Amino acid sequence: MITHKKVKRRRINVLNACMSLFFICASLWIVSSILLKNEQVSLQVAIQNTKEEIAQLDHINESLALDIQELANFQRIANIAKEEGLQAYQTNVVALESEKE
Repeated sequence: MITHKKVKRRRINVLNACMSLFFICASLWIVSSILLKNEQVSLQVAIQNTKEEIAQLDHINESLALDIQELANFQRIANIAKEEGLQAYQTNVVALESEKE
């Protein structure tokens, strides 16, 4: 005689599955919020450092522009040339205009 064993089928409790899924999603949301907040703070620090560096470079550029204007002064160049015994011939003088942004 063949005996049949009863196989218990495991029923998935929908409420337990929903609760498990909710807790998994909530946990992932909390972890991602923390990680994104840390990344946001890191980016803000990097932006602030970049802005400070830009401000320093702007200051350096302004001082260099003043130095260029001072060194490119025609009277200064003419005086140095005169001290060295050089003469300016009007036919050899070429005026160049600098491009300004």
